Amino acid sequence: YTTAGVLIGLCAVKLTGLLWLDPAIAVAVGLFLARTGYKLVRESAAALLDQEDAPTIERIVSAINAMQESALKNLNIIAIHGLRAIRSGRYVHVDIHVVVPEYAAVALAHGHADRFEETLINGCDLDGEFHTHIDPCQRKYCGRCADNACKDRVSPFRQKLPLALEARAAEIKF
Repeated sequence: YTTAGVLIGLCAVKLTGLLWLDPAIAVAVGLFLARTGYKLVRESAAALLDQEDAPTIERIVSAINAMQESALKNLNIIAIHGLRAIRSGRYVHVDIHVVVPEYAAVALAHGHADRFEETLINGCDLDGEFHTHIDPCQRKYCGRCADNACKDRVSPFRQKLPLALEARAAEIKF
């Protein structure tokens, strides 16, 4: 782009005879270079400071929303929270917390979390890794849990809440 800008400036001066075109185009090329440099420094600083990767989080939320409700139910996932994504070059590190029924055996819950991770990685087309933390529901999700077989239920099922990304904390609630 810079070479093209310089050549266009020289040709424009040669063809029109307007000498002010060369510095005007040079200023435009300089502003373009400054903008490109600013973006590169900003992206590099974000990577060095482990800044959260908001576009990747949006991709993950979209992939979770694209998962069929039955797929999440088959995995016994009641809620999702604590989503964080940090990019290191092209590699993405994702932390996510999934809430499962408190009566679920650890091995079973871990297997469900592994299948959830695999589905998400494929759905997001990410080059990276997911670290899934499993939380028991502790009865606070009874109103949005459709598991009627639960013997620990303290309140009736009301409705399954849609997945939403809360702006600042990258907290998603399902």
